[in-house]
Amino acid sequence: MSKLLSIPIQREMFTGYSAAIASACSYGAGALVAQKIVADYSSPVVGSAFSLLFGVTIVATLFGRQAFQNRYLVSRKSLLFLVGTGTSSAIGVVFYFLALDYGPVVLVAPIVGAYPLVTIAMSHVFLRNLEKVTLRMVLGASIVVAGIAIITLGRG
Repeated sequence: MSKLLSIPIQREMFTGYSAAIASACSYGAGALVAQKIVADYSSPVVGSAFSLLFGVTIVATLFGRQAFQNRYLVSRKSLLFLVGTGTSSAIGVVFYFLALDYGPVVLVAPIVGAYPLVTIAMSHVFLRNLEKVTLRMVLGASIVVAGIAIITLGRG
């Protein structure tokens, strides 16, 4: 058996990495636009509200039919988790816009980008049966924190 991954797995990994890169590019561009919004046009709360409204509109346009077709797959228990995810995402966007109102995007974006550290810590506490936190993950997260500290403290 070949040590190379099978073609479907390679394609799946490529798709996942491509989506992650597209997400990073989108978030990066969004940070610049959000900074402009709070600096010149709107309050952070209004800016985040419209940002979320347009986001919902775009997602509904692109994936609404698929979501409607799969609505029966959503149990009451999973609906609770979906509401929690949506709520935490919305709160995150509001605080992001608030942070951009008070700080420069070059400092705010890397700090907000450290959310995987919170994810790792929370997955260790809440998802012990689903996710295993390894030393490699903790070391990688520590490097991220060090990078954020260098960017934030090195500003001068």
